[in-house]
Amino acid sequence: MFYVSDFPNDTGGLAFPRAIYQSFTGVYLMEIMLAALFFLAQNESGSQSAIAEGVLMCVLIIITIGVQFVMRSSFNPLTYYLPVDAEEFSRLNVPASGKFAWAKTTISVLSLPETTRDTEAVNNIRDMVFERYDNTMENTYMHPSIRDPKPIIWIAQDNLGIAANEVQRTQASGLNLAMSTEGAWFDEKNNIQIDGLPPDNVEMTGKNPVQSRF
Repeated sequence: MFYVSDFPNDTGGLAFPRAIYQSFTGVYLMEIMLAALFFLAQNESGSQSAIAEGVLMCVLIIITIGVQFVMRSSFNPLTYYLPVDAEEFSRLNVPASGKFAWAKTTISVLSLPETTRDTEAVNNIRDMVFERYDNTMENTYMHPSIRDPKPIIWIAQDNLGIAANEVQRTQASGLNLAMSTEGAWFDEKNNIQIDGLPPDNVEMTGKNPVQSRF
């Protein structure tokens, strides 16, 4: 039995513009209700007492429609397509922001005793963060089936060789499935024992946490 966890309402990165446009629904309802209340308001003599306010609300509704039209016409071209120079500006801004962000870290490491100083490790971490930022920005709005790594089916070894046979059958089936028995086995009481993390775990593979995703 397989369990698949997936977000059912994947907007493809359009959650923010949809939320902004959806907020206009509440604004229109509020303005229409207020206009109706103003036109229905009566004084002691039974005549309408808030006609001017109702007219102002109608004018406000027209202004709101104009604002929404201008907003949609201005931002719709950028909703699905970004300008050509957007990537260039983003790459120019990344080193500047990262430089100052790592200044305090470098100073704190250099202030450590000589025995605990490891500038090479700091440089590796810095490179990993910059690379992670680039990969994250480039693949943020991809569907999880495209950006996430292929999972590895993890089964336990047994003395009868059933797990090893299943791994061989899976590899020979040509279904492009990955299966492993590494770090899991059945003990003498047929209880599953685990030694370490799953084979597709980032810490176990020793790969960059971002590179392993793509």
